[in-house]
Amino acid sequence: MPIVTDIKVKPKNQELASLFCDGEFCTVVQTEILVKFGVKIGTNLSQSTLNEILKDSGVKSCFEFALKYVSARLKTEYEVKKHLKEKEYLPEAINNAIAKLKEYKYINDEYYANVYIDINKSRMGYKKIAYNLTRHGVNSNIVNEALENLGDQQEVILITIKKYMKAKVYDYKTKDKLYRFLVGRGFKHTQIMSVFNDINFKNGDNDENWD
Repeated sequence: MPIVTDIKVKPKNQELASLFCDGEFCTVVQTEILVKFGVKIGTNLSQSTLNEILKDSGVKSCFEFALKYVSARLKTEYEVKKHLKEKEYLPEAINNAIAKLKEYKYINDEYYANVYIDINKSRMGYKKIAYNLTRHGVNSNIVNEALENLGDQQEVILITIKKYMKAKVYDYKTKDKLYRFLVGRGFKHTQIMSVFNDINFKNGDNDENWD
């Protein structure tokens, strides 16, 4: 049974300590965990106790790492899980971190979806917003529910068209390019065509093209 021969607290992070057993480096662990298990110099550590220490330390480390990750900007549950898996945290530690972050409201996919829509509704259409949210791992039911509040985007399409058409000729060739541009932004076909009905796409680029 290994004996703890030294505990060296990290100078730059008092919450971490290097644990030495039988004169050799064993692992880095949170000082809080050492206190929890009553570990001090001279303590005899069974393998089962050491495993429990490493398990608890990993869970705590995973949560703290996840907390720093979501503090930078809003993240979806999917994004956090993916990032923690890339850092090779164990599934149990990841699930614990996710549960705590959701409990403390650091992860909330419904809120994420509504904020994303509010930020991007003046430059993206329904379809692109839905695609991007799904790509970030937001459940489709959450996406659809959040998008119910988006409403008609014809005014946004109109503003987008006016910006796009600056210094351009109002002809059918440009109309085709404009249509593809608007579709690429995710606007719905029916709403695009409804706005197009009020525009006279003939040669010229003055306000007379607008009914």
